[in-house]
Amino acid sequence: MRSPYVFFFLLGSILPVDAGGIISCAPDLYSLHNSNYRAYNPESRKYQEFTHYRRCDVDGAGRMCSMLNNTLAYAVDLNSTVDIVKEVPAYRRIGNETTVTVAFRRFQCIETKPAKELDVPEGSWSDRLVVSDRPDSKCLTKEEWLKHARSGCGKEPTNYTLVGKCGKNETFLEMIFVCDRAPAKLNRSLDNSHWETTLDKHQETLYSLLNSYTAAFKEFATTKTGDPKHLSAMYNLMLFGGEIRLKLLAEQTWSIEAMKEYHGHEYTSDVISRRKMKDDLKVAVSDWLHGRTSLLIAMAAANVAGTNMEVMFPSVSMSPLKMFDVEEYFSVSRKVLGEARKGWMVFPELKADIEKFYIDFCKNHTLGIAPRHLDFLSKPNAHEKIEKIYSEIFSPVQIDKKYLHVENRFVAHYAYVSALVLVTAVLSLTFWWIRKKNGSVGDVTVAFGNLKNRFANEDKMHIVMDDVET
Repeated sequence: MRSPYVFFFLLGSILPVDAGGIISCAPDLYSLHNSNYRAYNPESRKYQEFTHYRRCDVDGAGRMCSMLNNTLAYAVDLNSTVDIVKEVPAYRRIGNETTVTVAFRRFQCIETKPAKELDVPEGSWSDRLVVSDRPDSKCLTKEEWLKHARSGCGKEPTNYTLVGKCGKNETFLEMIFVCDRAPAKLNRSLDNSHWETTLDKHQETLYSLLNSYTAAFKEFATTKTGDPKHLSAMYNLMLFGGEIRLKLLAEQTWSIEAMKEYHGHEYTSDVISRRKMKDDLKVAVSDWLHGRTSLLIAMAAANVAGTNMEVMFPSVSMSPLKMFDVEEYFSVSRKVLGEARKGWMVFPELKADIEKFYIDFCKNHTLGIAPRHLDFLSKPNAHEKIEKIYSEIFSPVQIDKKYLHVENRFVAHYAYVSALVLVTAVLSLTFWWIRKKNGSVGDVTVAFGNLKNRFANEDKMHIVMDDVET
């Protein structure tokens, strides 16, 4: 089955349907699972056709009305058809037949008004449920909605309202309920103790590791071949690098489990929960921002090594840091994450909370800069300023702590992993430099870029690396 995200991205912006507009569909003649839909595009003033996995019936058309309108809507069968002449694919043609006439069923899209939030007494909580994007999803009866509410609440809800009645049937598009029982934890990845644990001195620990690296880098660059300290340091660094890689592999399993959990949610329930979606969006944000952390680490490592990221990581395509500005992430035009984009459209009331979560996450996961210095992250082009600050605090064999202030908000686990990634990246760079100049395993010329002018007067070092894997 084709991914719904692809169609959601493409159609959500280019094929809007006017409120109360007409949509038509017919089974795809050449597919067992897809349907051909037609919708009016006000910008081009033409009908456009597209293929989708939804069935061509009143429920499938209703879900398409919601998708194309970016709002909750249902469809009314107009009990009429329109004949559309379609071209027959070359591989399907029989004789001289090049076209075929297909009868498209016509439906009217009816937009529903958003549900009003219910009063939530102290000690209670509420959730909003809407019909999911499953291929077989449909409007639900009162009893079906109550079944989902009981499942989420753990008991009978204390209050509820049903919204979006689908035509003349006693079925509905959404429900809001109130529960007075303590809510169950949702995503174990975000509730994991790794994310809850904070330590006052962990930024200091991070900087201790970074400073240890710079000292080791300087010693490695200046020690002559044959010096026992040089050979011992190289051997230990290689062992340490291997250990770091194993630890990183174990630490990163949370992301795999989280992605499986929130991407699979759409096909495991008849409804989408606002509370669940909010949790999923936080996972999506944190996963997306791993790329930001990796980029910041690469930038810091390159600055400490006295070079730039393009030279340091020539085989890696580096994304511009600007793409992590908050306005870029929440821009509809970027369509970065399917789950996130769907969240804004189904639950627009979540955007403010997730935007705050995004900014706070960036504040607490910016290597070398304390959160109290990062209030500007909510403003446009914030990461241009980050780059300027990094050029100040990370320089060859020197780390400036003027923007460092230990605060409880810094997540210990993430800082630890960040430090390990940085050390790993730079160790990899060191051995890449060694191999780059290697004609054969043995006598190796090592160039340290701008650093060579800061240490010994020698322009070259010769290192015996018989034990290094090629």
